[in-house]
This record gives sequence, C-alpha cells and structure tokens, in this order.
Amino acid sequence: MFYKSYTTYLFLYFYLIGCCITQAAAQFPNLDALRDSIDTNPQYAYKMAQKIEQNALHDSIRADALTIQAHAILQISPHKDTKKAIYTHQKALELRRQAFGQQSKEVAYSLINLGNTFWENLQEGQTALPYYLQAIQIWETYKLEKSNTTSPFLPSDYDTFLFGNTERIVADIYLLQRDFPLAQQFSERATTHLVWERGEWLFAAHLALMKALFYNDRKSEALNQAEKVQNINLTTEQKATLYGAMADCLMDKNSTIADKSNALIYYKKALFFLTDKTAKSERSKYFNKLGSYYLALEKKDSALFYFKNALNVLPKKGFSDLQSVYLTNIGNVYRQSKQFDEAQKYYTLSLAQAALTKTTQGETLDALTELAYAYSDQALQNNNWQAALNAYIAAIEHLETYQNQLTSTKSALILRGYYYPLFGCAAEACVHLGQAQQALIWAERGKAFLLKAQSSLTLQDIQNELVNTKKRFLIYSFGRQSLTIFVVTATQFYPLSIETSGIAENVKKLFETIRARPQNGSGFFHEEAHFLYQKLIAQTGIQRGEDLTIVPDGILHYLPFEVLLTEKPKTPTRFNLYAYLLNAHTISYRPSAFWTAPNKEKTAGMSDEILAFAPSFNQKHQDLEPLLHNQREVDAIGQVWRSKILRGGEATKNNFIDQVEHHKLIHISTHGIPDGDYPENSYLAFSNDRNNNGLFYISDLDSLKLNADLVVLSACETAFGRYYGGEGPMSIARAFLASGSKGVVATLWQVNDNLTTDLMTTFYTELKQGVAVEAALQTAKKQFAEGEKANPAHPYFWAAFTFSGDNAKKPINTEGVFGRVFFEKKGVLGIILLIAVAVFYLYFRFGQNSLKH
Repeated sequence: MFYKSYTTYLFLYFYLIGCCITQAAAQFPNLDALRDSIDTNPQYAYKMAQKIEQNALHDSIRADALTIQAHAILQISPHKDTKKAIYTHQKALELRRQAFGQQSKEVAYSLINLGNTFWENLQEGQTALPYYLQAIQIWETYKLEKSNTTSPFLPSDYDTFLFGNTERIVADIYLLQRDFPLAQQFSERATTHLVWERGEWLFAAHLALMKALFYNDRKSEALNQAEKVQNINLTTEQKATLYGAMADCLMDKNSTIADKSNALIYYKKALFFLTDKTAKSERSKYFNKLGSYYLALEKKDSALFYFKNALNVLPKKGFSDLQSVYLTNIGNVYRQSKQFDEAQKYYTLSLAQAALTKTTQGETLDALTELAYAYSDQALQNNNWQAALNAYIAAIEHLETYQNQLTSTKSALILRGYYYPLFGCAAEACVHLGQAQQALIWAERGKAFLLKAQSSLTLQDIQNELVNTKKRFLIYSFGRQSLTIFVVTATQFYPLSIETSGIAENVKKLFETIRARPQNGSGFFHEEAHFLYQKLIAQTGIQRGEDLTIVPDGILHYLPFEVLLTEKPKTPTRFNLYAYLLNAHTISYRPSAFWTAPNKEKTAGMSDEILAFAPSFNQKHQDLEPLLHNQREVDAIGQVWRSKILRGGEATKNNFIDQVEHHKLIHISTHGIPDGDYPENSYLAFSNDRNNNGLFYISDLDSLKLNADLVVLSACETAFGRYYGGEGPMSIARAFLASGSKGVVATLWQVNDNLTTDLMTTFYTELKQGVAVEAALQTAKKQFAEGEKANPAHPYFWAAFTFSGDNAKKPINTEGVFGRVFFEKKGVLGIILLIAVAVFYLYFRFGQNSLKH
C-alpha cells in the first residue's frame, strides 16, 4: 500500500511539475527559435505556435504565436491559404493593440505583416498600401518619442532597416501606380534609413529612387544615383539590374543620339551579367529594351527579333503582365510595318494576358491604346472609322478608371498627358462618321480635365452664351491625321478638318522669333504668321468685328493669335503696317469650351476697388533685379480707377494672402518666375518681410479661394509654363483660374517694365468705360501695334499679354461719371449732382405723364 501510494504521489508530483513547466513554457516560450524554424519546418512551427497560443495567458505572447502561425501557413501553402494567413495576422494585430496600444511598435510590426501578405502573396498594392503607411506613421511617432526621452528601448538597427525597407516597398507600389512624386519621396527616405544595411534592401531603395527621379523628368539626378549604387558591393544580378536602369535613363525620348548609343551598350552589359538560367525573366526584360531601341530607329526586323526573344525567354507562369507588354510591342512592330491584321492579333493576345492579373492596368491601357491606333491606321485604308472609334472609347474608359485610383495630382497629370491624344483621335473619328456634336464632346472631355472639374456644359450652353453677341468660338483639336476646328456661333456649328503639316514647326518658329527681343534687321515673322492664318483662321468664316474666343490644343497654347497676318506685308520692316488679326478682332482664350469659372456669382460684399501691388526688390532679394517702373504703373492705374495700392515694403506676400480674397479686381506688377521642370515651384515675387522671403509659389494658391472678376499679372511669363497634354501650360495664370478667378490677363514672355505702364494705363482707361476685358486689351495693344505715341510696333512689346477666362460678366465698374465723383474726396458735390439728376428724372418721368392725361 505504501509503495502504491508513494508511486502515486510521486507521479502526481512530477505531473504537477510537468504542468508547471508546460505552463511556464507557454508563458515564456522560446519564440525566436520557433521563428527560425518556420523556413526549415513550417508544419512544426505552426503546431507549436498553436499550442502556445492556446495556453498563453498574455495577449502579447498569443499575438506572437499567431504571427508565427500566419508566417508558417504561407510557407506551407502560400496560394491556397493566403486568406487564412491574413485572418491570423488580423487577430494578432487586435491582440497587440490591446496589449501595447494603438501607436506601439508591435502594432506596426503586425501592420507590416498584413501589408506584406497582400503585396507579396496577392500582388494587391492598393490594399497593402494603407497598412504600410499606418506602420510608417507609427514608427515615426515612436522614434520621435523615444529620441526625446532617456528610455533604454531606443530603436534598433534592425527596426531602422525594417521600416526603411517598408518605405522602399511603398515607393515600389507608387512606381507601379505611376505616382512618381510620392515614389521619389519614400525612396529618398528609404535610402537614408538603409544606408548602413548595404545589402539587397539598400540596392532596391536606390533603384526605386533612380526610377522615381527618371519618371519625374530628373534624368541627370537619376544617373547620379546610379553612380552611388556602384559603390555598393553588388551581385552579378544586381549589376545587370543597375546597367539596365542606367540604360533606361539614357533612352529617354529627348536623349541625344550619343546617349542612346550608350544605352544600347548598357543593355548588352546587362544581358552579359544575366547568363544564369535563373535570371530568365530579367534577361527577357533586356531583350525587350533592345527591341524598343530598334523600333524607335524604325529597324523593324531587329526590333521584332528582340521582342520575340523576350517573349520566348520569359517563363510561362507568373509573368502575365510582362507577356502582355511584349505582345503589345510585337503588335507595334507589325503596325509600323502596316500589317494591321497581325498587329491587331497581338494586341488582342496582350489584352487576354493582361486580364489574367489585377496589377496590369497600365499594360491594359497600353494595349488598348495601341489597338485603337492600329484601327485608325487601318481606317485610312478601309474607311472603317467606327471600329477605330470603338477602340478609342474602350481605351479612354480604361484610362479614366485607372486615373481615379491615383493619389497624386501630378501622377494623374502625367498619365493623362501621355494618353491625351486618345481624346483628339476619338473626336477625329466622330468627324469622319458625321457625328459633329459627339466629336466636340470627345475633344473637350480631354481638355483642362483638372481645371473644369468634369463640367456638365454642352454645345447648347456655349451657343446660349453667344446669343445677342458678335462672338465666335474657334475650338481646336489635334487628331492623328488632322486638326479639327470646331466653329461655334449663336446659330451655327460645324467642324473643319485641316491638314497638320507645317503647323507645329511654324508655331514654334514664330513664338521663338517674337519672344526674342528684336534687334536691327531681326525679328521678322511674317511668313510664319501668314501661313498659320491660312491654316488656322482663313477657313473659319469669321467676319470683321467679330469677337473670337480661342480654345487651343497642343502647341497652339503658345501661339498669340493676335499676331497672325491676314495678308503678307509689302514692307516687312514696317511692323506698324502689318495686317494683324488684332486689328479686326478682339481675342480671348479659354482652357476648354466646356470650362466655366468657379464661384461665378459669388462676389457679394467684395470690394470693387482695385487691389494693386508694386513690390520693391534689391540684388540681395533672391537675385531679382529692381523694377524701376512698377510703382509708376500702379500709380497711373490709381489715377484712372479707385484703387488700394500697396507699394514697396507694404507689398508683401502676407498682405497679399490677407487681402486678395476680398477684392474683385487685382493687379500685381512684379517679377514672375516660371519653373519649367516643376510648375508648382513657379512664383510671383513680393517684397521681403520678416517672416518669409516674399516668394508666393503657385502651390500657395491651394489654400486660397478667389472670387475675383479679373486678375492682371503684370509680370514676366505668367502665362508660360510646362505643357501637360490636355491641361495646357501649367502656368501661374492657370493656377489663378484654378483658384477661382474668372479671368486672368497674363504674359507669354518677358515684358518691358517701362512700356507695360503705358499699355496698362490704356487698358484700365478703356475698362473704366465699361467695355469687355478683351476689347480693352485690344485697344491697348493696337496703340502699340499701330505705332501710336511712338510706341514700338513689334509684337514683342505687346503680344505677350493675353486674356484667358470667362468674361460673360464684365468687371463691375463703380467709377462711371457719377460714381467716380461720389467716391473721391469731393463727395458732397457728388451727392448734390446725384440729387439734381434724380430731380430732373422725376420731373420728366411723372410731370410729363400727368400732362398727357
């Protein structure tokens, strides 16, 4: 009995000890060892993690065990059980939030795990992105808090590398979404955080930064990045990737022939380092690059050879997106060879491949676009414009769906600019099909997309605006084979198809000739001006005295139509005798016929006086030259129209921001500096003050809501900017229209400070009489063009000033004969005069009526 009871007690003793050890192991397990076993024995890791989760008392340990389970699931069956892994990671996330708090580093780890599952296993970048961004935000907050304390739990190198790589992944996702500014931002941060990692992650971050810089039109900086990357100890495959990226930078469409030759060398170097059988997908990419190079040179046989090699080398599984790209490129070779049936076959195959994966919006758009071009090329031979139109519509619909997914305005601009010709092509096809109104809708649907915010205006709205006026709209739209001019009056609407040869070349030459200050024996532009009149105006049926509203397209945004010549001059040196279009017509411009000014009627309670700025500068102020006549200019305006004038030290950026929203009429006489590479960095210069350097960037307008009837930007190149397809020049003037201004007078090139005073004085004198803005500007410019008052007649001195916007409502003039007297210091006399007029009116109105009865 004793033996049995002793044995029983001994068994119970060891059992209890075992339970305690098991329980202790569950509460304090060796999770690091278990994590290490995931790669070698995922089944074991999963089962052990399950037991730990079931027995653990602390949420933190349960969360760690769930995380191990999720990773093990993906090792055991990555495709079958991805949803189960996501669910397990989400459970771990909730437990960590309970255990550590919403903003803890541990929560950030779970968010990264979820992001990785969606990104690496499902290729769902759009779904993964919010998880990554939340993790990065938590990490930044955590790091800042720890750096401001004496906490021993400072961020480790591992943490820094982990979150740096997360930033790199985010950059890669933004690259795929063509959100290049954000891709650049996150890849720059990643290279900083991974600088000591010096491995695959750092290389990938530099590569992402190279691509982002390249697609942000910073090619030289992208190549500088390549130089930095070469200092990293690279593998053979990484060298190939780097050489391929360098070649991409050199193969830009604007590159020199020498750059493109070097690109060819780099592509071949990349192929040299990719002879290993495991690098088939990379080798196929460089075959494709070589094919693109030869296609650009119109060496179709070589291009076809490399494209087909790219397709043949590519693994058949898992690369549907690349197969789609290569099939599209083969189709491009056949289209260039005018083998349209073959081209359409490959484009259709490309679309079928693109449909196999969710990450190929861009590839689908490329294939749809090229297919549409193939149909339009074929339509020239077979006259099958309906097939071409259907293909264009399919591509446009996909473009607009894809565009709505982008998070960056600039990326939307880049994407839409690249595919903008689709809209003009659809319009062109409709013209051939006799669908004039639908053609106009397609043409205008592509213009000023961001500016007009999807306006619902119609042709009838435009014609209603023209009732009881002498106005005519001329709306231009470039297609693939022709330029369409839509002519709109109150009672007429019809399209004209114009052959495009010579238009772009002559516009460019005319613009460059006029904007360069003429010297003796230079500055002649009459040949180009008359040629363009014949192409763009002569066939439109305009009558002398009609007001023209021009809606330009493409390069026509840089053409001041006022300088076009209705006939060639007999004496080219006598600029004041030229038969300018200006002489017979007032001319205004609109970004789109379907655009209308925002806040059109919201001007109640705003001041009618002119708010005028004339800053002062010195050489120390951002290297800006002093303006000698801008204060004289605003003083002259003040003599014409009641004005609130801020001169010199009062004309600051802060005063502009504080007051500009409260005035209907705004005049700024200053320096305008456009930034060709980064339009958002274009600025107007105000006087320096203590708080800032006085530079008002057009991005600063985002925080302002203007309701001005008219803004006059009397500064250099305020209507000039980098062109984005469909949007036009991204200029300072356009930014003011986007901010709510109904109309903007701005300049296409650098203007003379002294002579601008004369032009503006005449302009405001005319405006005071109640005439429309474009008519007032016409009179002011004719004073120069006709050589009045010894003013220079060459268009350089007057044609830079253009009016863009909506002038259906004239700027309110409070300064007529009576109003001006009333508002000036002699207000009493004004009141007496007004009373006298009222008495006379009442006498004749009611006195005479009583006599008749």
